[in-house]
Amino acid sequence: MTSFPPRQSYPSTKIKLGAVLFSVLAFTDDDGKVVTRIEEWIVRSIRARRNSLTKNGMPVFYAVKDAPKQVNLAQKNQFTWVKKTPKAGDYGWHKSIWAGYLKAFRVGDDLPFGIYTTKRAALKYAIADQKCLIDIYQDDLSTSQASGDAQEAEEWQRELQAAQNELKALERRYGALK
Repeated sequence: MTSFPPRQSYPSTKIKLGAVLFSVLAFTDDDGKVVTRIEEWIVRSIRARRNSLTKNGMPVFYAVKDAPKQVNLAQKNQFTWVKKTPKAGDYGWHKSIWAGYLKAFRVGDDLPFGIYTTKRAALKYAIADQKCLIDIYQDDLSTSQASGDAQEAEEWQRELQAAQNELKALERRYGALK
């Protein structure tokens, strides 16, 4: 069985506002087409975690130095990066961003799962993750075949085929990136 890919470390000396990080999404749409998308994650802020400067609801001023810093990321897409005014080139962050497009991690910790500093590393992670998923699907397929449930086995076979097609698409994208 394939091991799950590790998270990437991100030293606190390299973290800066506006840094671009990447993740990869691969899926099969309703028409049966495989879609691979490289998503950009931007460092929006580096600040003390919310409610880290209080103890039991009372302000603690001596804790300002020791408050753990948190890096806040936002995915840059058509819902988060919008046109602000009718002026040419006036784009910016939407004032309210859905929580699904936001991630955070502590300074000095590893990056969140699937997010990497380069497109190549993100694709490498997505390929390893897809191989793990294929192994899981193969185990589930063999279990359903052993139990004699033909309908469930057929369903797992479709899922396995879709996952294998997504893996091929990811490998093609990785090869084109070289």
